[in-house]
Amino acid sequence: MWGPIFDFGRSTTHKIIAFKVRRLVYDEIKKMDRFANFRGARFLGFCLNVLGLKLTDRHRGFRREFYPLQAAAVGWAKANYKTLLAEHPEVAEACLQGSISYDEDNHRFVQTYSDRTEMEPHREFLYLD
Repeated sequence: MWGPIFDFGRSTTHKIIAFKVRRLVYDEIKKMDRFANFRGARFLGFCLNVLGLKLTDRHRGFRREFYPLQAAAVGWAKANYKTLLAEHPEVAEACLQGSISYDEDNHRFVQTYSDRTEMEPHREFLYLD
C-alpha cells in the first residue's frame, strides 16, 4: 500500500492524494485519544514500523512531508502506550508490527533492523513516558 501511494511520482494530483491519505492516517491515530480501537492501533503500528522511532528533521532531508505523521505516531505512542497496555492489552498488541517489539522491563519500543553482515543487529529505541 505504501509504495504505490507515496512513490516518487510528483504530479500535482499525486501530491494531493498523498496529502489526503497522510491526513486520514493522522486522524485515525488522533482518534486513539478518545477511545482505543484496533484500526487506529494498526495505523499507529504501521507508521511506527515504516517511518521509524526517531523523528526526522522536519525542515530538510529525505521525505520531510511525513514529519507530521511520524510526530503524531511517535508522540502518541510515547505518551499513551503504557496506559493502553494496562487498559486494553489486545489493542496494544495490535500496535506492535513488523520489527517493533515492546521491552516491558525498560518501558520502551525496540525496532530491530536485520543486517546479515553484522553479528549484532542495529536497534532503535523509543522510551515511553
